[in-house]
Amino acid sequence: PFDLNFRVAISIREDDLYLLEDAIDSYYISELKSNRYRLKPLSKKEAIRVIEVRDYRNVALCRDLFDEDQSSDIYDSIIRIATGNDTNGGINTQVLSLCCYLLYNKNKNVQTTIRLNDIEELRGNLLGSFYDEATKDLTEIQRKVFEEHLVTENNRRLAWSKSAFFEAICNSKDNPQKESDFLNGEYAILRYVTTHGEKCVELIHDMLASIVAERKLHRKNRERNLRRRQNMMNVLSPEGRRLIDNALEFEPDVDKMEHDERYFIDEWMKFGFLLSNIS
Repeated sequence: PFDLNFRVAISIREDDLYLLEDAIDSYYISELKSNRYRLKPLSKKEAIRVIEVRDYRNVALCRDLFDEDQSSDIYDSIIRIATGNDTNGGINTQVLSLCCYLLYNKNKNVQTTIRLNDIEELRGNLLGSFYDEATKDLTEIQRKVFEEHLVTENNRRLAWSKSAFFEAICNSKDNPQKESDFLNGEYAILRYVTTHGEKCVELIHDMLASIVAERKLHRKNRERNLRRRQNMMNVLSPEGRRLIDNALEFEPDVDKMEHDERYFIDEWMKFGFLLSNIS
């Protein structure tokens, strides 16, 4: 006889819930519509508990990691970072977790008390900075391969074959990288998963997928603008090309611009054509 005294828990993103609904209706398993739970926003009190408890398995409190006189201000500062621009005061649990992760790692590495100025260093685009730091040693080609294989066109995480990851990143002839830096280091951004029986790597969180997708889009825009500039330059007169090259030298951050860059190049191309026609 089988012991049927068990429960199965299904965890699913809310924007994927319709897929479960379709399966329930298709296979007539309406029982799955009962006993549903939805994660609620974290309260400030709960967020402080998250900051204070470093290891829930051993309930290891880490209050002693913080400067005693500044602990209350430190908690408030971390929570403000995790709240970000949310006008309703919603605490972003992923950002909160990342803040704690970076702070605890810093403390572990240098064995110093965490002070308020350590929190201020985390401000800004925390996830973007985390991704940039994790991938800073990649070449442009490696970064392109990295970004193409880890996110879908819909900015979702994508599993990448472990063997392909090793070939492109870890076993690269030009710039080999350590596997541990991506999976176990201070800036670990990947984890191992098994997909259809194959060992793969994927980003550790969907929020990182949105950062990778943003970097990927920026890179593609930059590449497209450079191609457009080169194509237009090929048909300009030497005088037109010289003037545009001189103008672009005054804008060293053209590479960081997107909409402005396109407008800037378009206007100079028009001017170059006028000069070509005159000469």
